[in-house]
Amino acid sequence: MTEYSLNKTNGYHKYELDSLKWEITLSVMLEDPQGPCRSVILNSESFGNLLYDFICTVIPMDRVRHLIEIGGGYGFLMRDFLKRNKMLDSIMIDLSPFLLDRQRETLQEFSVKFILEDFFEVDDSIYSNIDLAILNEVIGDFPTVCQVSKDVLLDYSYSVDPLLREVQRIYESYGITFPVAEHFTVNLGAIQALEKLCKRQIPYIYISEHSCEARVPERMMRHMELRSTGEPERISLRGHDEYTIRFSDLERIAAHFGYTSRRGQYIDFIEPVIEGEVSLVLCLDTSRTARHEIIGQFVKDLVKYEYLILSYKYL
Repeated sequence: MTEYSLNKTNGYHKYELDSLKWEITLSVMLEDPQGPCRSVILNSESFGNLLYDFICTVIPMDRVRHLIEIGGGYGFLMRDFLKRNKMLDSIMIDLSPFLLDRQRETLQEFSVKFILEDFFEVDDSIYSNIDLAILNEVIGDFPTVCQVSKDVLLDYSYSVDPLLREVQRIYESYGITFPVAEHFTVNLGAIQALEKLCKRQIPYIYISEHSCEARVPERMMRHMELRSTGEPERISLRGHDEYTIRFSDLERIAAHFGYTSRRGQYIDFIEPVIEGEVSLVLCLDTSRTARHEIIGQFVKDLVKYEYLILSYKYL
C-alpha cells in the first residue's frame, strides 16, 4: 500500500485559532485606511469594496439577492458587500467559534444568519435559494492529500483505500492532467467543495486563494520574480499547514458542471502603483523596515493570489 498523508486543519480552527495575525489575509491588510497597503494602491479602498466593484463587471449583482460566505474571516468582506447592496440576504458559515464571534461583531448592524459548522457537513438544503457563494482565501485550509504515488492512477489494486479511490475518481471524472512527478499532491477539499456547490447549480461562485500556477504579469516582470511549480505546495503557519491551489483543476471541474469562468489574479482589481517606495521595496533583497516588509509582501500577494468567478451558463 502506498504511503500518503492527509493534511487537515479542522482541529486548529475549532480549538486553537484565536487570531488571524499569523496568517493575515488581503482583506485584513486593506482594512486600515491609513495603513501602508492602502497607501500604495491606485484606488485606496477596502478589499470588499474593490472586489464588489470588480465582480459587478463580471456578473449582474442586481440579480443577486441571497449570498453565502464560507469561512468569512473577520467579516470585513461581507460587511462591505452588505453596505453596497441593501437588498442582499446573507449567511455566514464558519468552523471557527472565534471567527464566527468576530463576524457577529463586524456584522451586528445587518440581518445575517450565522452557522457554526463544518462546510462539508452542512445540509445541502441551505443552498436552495443562494445566488452567489463566496470562498475567499479559505480553500487552502481544506483537506489536502499529500505524497500520493503516481501508481495510484495506474493500478486499481489501490482502490481498497477509500481516500485513494476518491483521488482516482477525481482524475478520471474530469480528465485532470496526469502528474509528472512520482508523488503528487491533490487539493482534495477544494475540489470536493467546488463539486458540492456546482451540483447545487448555484448561479454564481467566487473562489480565491494562494495559487501554485500564478505568473508575473508582463508589466511587472522587471520588478519581481515568481517561481510557480504548478503543483500544490505547503505553507507552514502557526499550528497548521495550508496548501496552494492548482486553479486549472478547479476551472476544468467547473466547466464540467456547465460553468463559464473568469480567472485572474488579485492585481486585476487591486492595482499597485509601482514607483517610488514600492519600486524600491521590490528591488530590495531584504526589507529595511517593517513597513517595507508589509508592502513587499502585499504587492507580491497581489500576484500570487488567483480568483475564479464562475457563472452557470444554463441560467
